Amino acid sequence: MNDPRPPSEPENDQNPRLPARVFGQAVDAGFTPAPPALPPKPTLLEELRPWTGPETQRPSFSPPVFGALSVIFGVTAFYKATLLLAPLALIAGLLACLKRQWGWGLIGILSAIAALAIDPFFWGLAGVLWLARVLGLLG
Repeated sequence: MNDPRPPSEPENDQNPRLPARVFGQAVDAGFTPAPPALPPKPTLLEELRPWTGPETQRPSFSPPVFGALSVIFGVTAFYKATLLLAPLALIAGLLACLKRQWGWGLIGILSAIAALAIDPFFWGLAGVLWLARVLGLLG
């Protein structure tokens, strides 16, 4: 049983030790692919309202978080902590506008600007800054 061929060769007339392996092109066994899945039958409600099909459904609701925060900060800035809440309202309003929450963002931005416009501390700080520039203290 000293055969010079390695045992990895397939079985043939000269090497009967291994089972035969088939290497080559695939054979078509006559299988056909499964038919595509049929769409589900419409419900009675969908039959009564055909305009609400899957292609006309609204996208999922995304709450206007930045816009609501902008309005809340802007309106609250009228009453308390204007120098803290008005800039937060401006930032949240800009983020809301970037997220396409135009109405909420603009209301928040305008209320923050109005809150700053009527705040005496804001105008006092603006006056001190102007005076420092005029006197050359800020370089």
